[in-house]
Amino acid sequence: MNEEIKTGTDIKSESTTGGEIELEGQKGVSGASTGNPVGSGSVTAKRVVVTQDFLDDIQRALKRQEEDIGFLKSVADKKSVALYHQRHKERLPSVVNIRAMDVFNKEAGKAEEKVVMGWGPMPTNDVPKIGDKWYEYQTVQLLYQDGTTQTLTLVDFNRRFRHIPCTQTAVITDEKTGMQSLRLVRQDTGEELVMDVMFVN
Repeated sequence: MNEEIKTGTDIKSESTTGGEIELEGQKGVSGASTGNPVGSGSVTAKRVVVTQDFLDDIQRALKRQEEDIGFLKSVADKKSVALYHQRHKERLPSVVNIRAMDVFNKEAGKAEEKVVMGWGPMPTNDVPKIGDKWYEYQTVQLLYQDGTTQTLTLVDFNRRFRHIPCTQTAVITDEKTGMQSLRLVRQDTGEELVMDVMFVN
């Protein structure tokens, strides 16, 4: 790469022989004329001659960087965590906890245990300030093992659920999405189930 530093009066870009590009900066005093190194505060103008190949390489690198940033922004939190676990499989515990709730069954006239398979975004997430105090009103929609759902306040859910220890027997990875699930065996009943890695412990 050939370089030349000069003063100039305008900014322009033009092709020259040998596939080179000239970039000319605004008028000023170059480092060479002041005795200061190029890049110091006294340098106000420079013209750099680079090859077309060098310029193309820079443009390709910037394009790749833009694509990488876009990809990172589009990755959901769940997938990020799942991919982290995939890279660190040896760190996954052999015993994990799942959550269960006692839900009243009107037809049976009694409470029944329901395993929580997951939950979605909060339907309500209000944190208003009244006077000098903050108040939280947050709800969560639970998805149970039998396919039913229930919406509770977050405080109620955290007070009522109980942990059920399970033994992890396998890690299942979706080849298309990278999402991971765990094959588990309940230690109390021996029942086998598969649960998203995000909803254990």
